[in-house]
Amino acid sequence: MEKLSSRIQSFGGPEEGLSIQGASHIKHNKVCQDDGGHCLCDDFAVAVVCDGHGGDAYIRSDCGSKFGVRATLDAVQVFMNSKQEFLSALSVSDNKTKFASKALDQLIKHIIHLWNNSVADDLQHHPFTADELAGLSEKYKTRYAGNDENGKYTAYGTTLMAVVRTSEFWFGIRIGDGKCVAVSKDGTINDPIPWDEKCFLNRTTSLCDEKAFDNFRHCFSTENFPVAIYVATDGVDDSFGSDERLFAFYNRLTETFAIAGFEGGKQELKDYLPKLTAQGSGDDISISGIVDMDEIKMLFPEKTNPEQQEEVVEQEEVVEPDEQDEQENVVVAEETKEPDEPEKTEETKVPEETKVPDETEETDEPEESDKPGKTDESDKPEESEKADEPKESEKPEEPDNNENSNQISHKWNQIRKTFSKIIS
Repeated sequence: MEKLSSRIQSFGGPEEGLSIQGASHIKHNKVCQDDGGHCLCDDFAVAVVCDGHGGDAYIRSDCGSKFGVRATLDAVQVFMNSKQEFLSALSVSDNKTKFASKALDQLIKHIIHLWNNSVADDLQHHPFTADELAGLSEKYKTRYAGNDENGKYTAYGTTLMAVVRTSEFWFGIRIGDGKCVAVSKDGTINDPIPWDEKCFLNRTTSLCDEKAFDNFRHCFSTENFPVAIYVATDGVDDSFGSDERLFAFYNRLTETFAIAGFEGGKQELKDYLPKLTAQGSGDDISISGIVDMDEIKMLFPEKTNPEQQEEVVEQEEVVEPDEQDEQENVVVAEETKEPDEPEKTEETKVPEETKVPDETEETDEPEESDKPGKTDESDKPEESEKADEPKESEKPEEPDNNENSNQISHKWNQIRKTFSKIIS
């Protein structure tokens, strides 16, 4: 079993300040429905985020997102316990792509199974209370108060996205919205996981769907390892408005890790996220990722090579963003994400080890007013207020580097100023 290089690092989760309550949620006294996490082991790294749905019907989506993160970390650990067997079979397979796809299908089934188990256990030990049901429509009051366990899973609805890296391969999985962003060795940036066209505007697929397995998307490769790969909930995506601006943010984040080091980069990201949600989407925000600290430095050699730093510092002035990047960023109110309406079946949703939802006959189409995603304007949260630019005295202190501290501090000032203006 080949160990993962020590240069590989992972990050994410509320414990590191990288899964935070959104500005709009703070304003309306609404719990954080995001969660994230990561795990760095001897032979693999994993990073994951989940975004619990924000509609009134999803009264336990904050629990659902936590269950999703835990289920992913546990299932990936089990998957990696059989990594050597997987690699041996992959090496002799006539169709490696198909073989890897089937293996990831089994991983996804296991995640769904563990999530279902967590939801069932929570419902058994903590039935819905009268206070939880009080604010619901009659439709959901009836659903959650009834005996149909299948329908009750809706209350825990969440998206899920994760990436895994080993020395021999890497892959990503996703259900729902939110972007996975991979930075390649040549600096190319893209989302490697195929997008599901069912996710648009305020609609998303979800772990609470009857056919959750069918709605997962994934990618797998034994080559072209990213130097950095990030997963984030849509509170990040919606703060930038376009892939071009979003990818510019991730390029700057990667550069920040290269210059400030792993811990310095994490701290800068942690300090930046509250400003991002306040001036951007207003939504909860979670970012997790896996970075190759040696490879990302090679993307920015003139800024990380000690022999070249002095010359660069003397010649360069503070870099300012282009004029178009200085346009005032419009604060976008957080939109409620609604999963597709689960199809009704006679089968109760009982977790099984390899449960895959069966094809069932469709029920009568609900009235337009009952469909998820049709939210009254009065139910939408108000636009989040744009945060004031922080005073100079309130900005975090510069990272402390022992070697070439003066040059690195000067370069760090340049990066911070452009980094903080990407959304302004």
